[in-house]
Amino acid sequence: MAITGTPFPNLFSPLRVGRITLRNRIVHAPHGTCLAENQLPSERHARYYAERARGGTALIVMEALRIHPTTSFSIGSINGFDPRIVPGLRRIAEAVHEHGAGIVAQVLHAGRQMTSALSRLPLLAPSAIRCPQNKETPHEMDEGEIAEVVEAFGRATRFALEAGLDGVEIHAGHGYLIQQFLSPYSNRRTDRYGGSEQNRLRFALEVLARVRAEAGAGPIVGMRISGDEFTEGGLGLPEMERIAARLGATGALDYLSVSHCNYSGLSYPTMIPDMHFPAAPFTYLAAAIRAAVPGIPIITVARINTPEAAERILVEGHADLVAMARAHIADPEFARKAREGRADEIRRCIACNQGCVGSVHYEKPITCLVNPTAGREQELGTGTLVPADAPRRVFVVGGGPAGLEAARVAALRGHRVTLWERAETLGGQLALAATVPCRDELGEAIRYLVDQVTRHGVEIRLGVEVTPELIEREAPDAVVVTTGSTAYAPSLEENGAIPVVTTRDLLTRRPNLGLRVLLYDEDGHFHAAGVAEHLADLGKRVEVVTPYAFVGLKLPTVSLVGAHQRLRRKRVRFTALMRLRGVRDGRVVLADAYTGEEEAREDVDAIVLATGSRASDGLYRALRGRVAALYQAGDCVAPRTAVEAIREGHLVGRRV
Repeated sequence: MAITGTPFPNLFSPLRVGRITLRNRIVHAPHGTCLAENQLPSERHARYYAERARGGTALIVMEALRIHPTTSFSIGSINGFDPRIVPGLRRIAEAVHEHGAGIVAQVLHAGRQMTSALSRLPLLAPSAIRCPQNKETPHEMDEGEIAEVVEAFGRATRFALEAGLDGVEIHAGHGYLIQQFLSPYSNRRTDRYGGSEQNRLRFALEVLARVRAEAGAGPIVGMRISGDEFTEGGLGLPEMERIAARLGATGALDYLSVSHCNYSGLSYPTMIPDMHFPAAPFTYLAAAIRAAVPGIPIITVARINTPEAAERILVEGHADLVAMARAHIADPEFARKAREGRADEIRRCIACNQGCVGSVHYEKPITCLVNPTAGREQELGTGTLVPADAPRRVFVVGGGPAGLEAARVAALRGHRVTLWERAETLGGQLALAATVPCRDELGEAIRYLVDQVTRHGVEIRLGVEVTPELIEREAPDAVVVTTGSTAYAPSLEENGAIPVVTTRDLLTRRPNLGLRVLLYDEDGHFHAAGVAEHLADLGKRVEVVTPYAFVGLKLPTVSLVGAHQRLRRKRVRFTALMRLRGVRDGRVVLADAYTGEEEAREDVDAIVLATGSRASDGLYRALRGRVAALYQAGDCVAPRTAVEAIREGHLVGRRV
């Protein structure tokens, strides 16, 4: 029942799940963090999840416990088969319960959808069909191995409950082992675990029965499923409605969490939809499963980043609970701010996938572009930002993301901050990137930072070029230089017959490029891919040339596939392993990245360079030795991404 006294009465109504009553309908969705130490839960885990519980989330579904040695994936993941996990899990459970939230852990076997690089054991799967993503052929499980894995799900459940968690969530979605058995796309068996839908369901039912037997009547047992694999030959929504109904009819489940997809090429980008997807794109799957399985709470998930969207999902009856992963990474206080009517103060996830899944997929601890404290709660979380011993007059020079974050944090500590920007607007390169329609959600990061510096009394001076003489005249107590970078254009053979512009020139001056554009990409990140897509949307015939093995080399894996799909559908051509030499006799000259062999393009009207940046550090160098308290952050140190710029701005704001 909806409650009053909050702008989101349905979102903040309680709901009983298993043996506990959740204080609201907000679920912290499970996701990897890479915070484990020697594949055991760490204190960083405890601080990370406690921060989200303190922020008002009702139920935390923590990351997966990998239930068997054959699914031990990375040094940052948790080995759920190791009894040594119990003390660390107990610390996590206590930290979360202290703040009034419930907590369950996923139990997972990834099957073929991983690599054996760490475990050095054969991958397990229902059939010996290689994973479309990781390209490794698994071992086809026999019935003894199936029984062993079923028992392993029970053992991991026992460890979680011994530690004081409120239950477990069985991961039966995303193309992992249980879904591999469920789906004819990955299950070609002819025994009692393959063929008919009933046979393909057998493994899931055995796992569910074993987990419920271990848990008993009290603890929560949930299950995550994919409502649609989005894969030819795989499970669609009609099949999943039948399967969900069969699972629900067992009486063993306290909830179903409805996600989607597997790791196949066309399906994979939907798993963690980036900013190119609309908000809440897959709630219709949860709605269909909810109709097919009455009486069991249904959770929906994926790209839900505002309380308004979550409330609407509940009002329209699509789900009973709303799960958000990246929204809680971006702002652990999401729930509290929404309940208190401060939704405009929520630091919204922009679905860039850079610090979250982009870090974890490279086995690096989780972080966040908009929230540099994510994953570092012990040093940077709630209660660690202390007032300055003596408030000072602080100048921050440069109004890009690094400068805005430095100004925000310094002001929170009680300093009197003036932010100087030579342009007439704030945001720097991030604001410029947000002018590309397909990347416009980047502007939300700037909106939040500008709102925050305004709220906290930062004086903003626009259209002023700060010089050493100005600093000397004003005599601030401390200066933070965040003057960014300038576009770098390499020396090219050029006879002037074909115009050459940088991506920054393109986005600021909007020159007429003609129809046929060659974009030379040494960036390898969203910068080049986004501009290429923008040009294609303008009707240009675009060829992206890169010296790397493929276009988008530095993109997060889950976004790389989606970027290639969109660019190919828009008829963008890719040419890899080629360098740009320049323009010779009216033709664009390319050279093989390894042999130097040249080839020419005659059908090019303009060249756009995505070739990196150079630090604009002149002011910092000029002030060294003339200002006692001098700091720098962001691209003026070395050009990188907004993740690094905002993190460095945050850390400088704490130090000043």
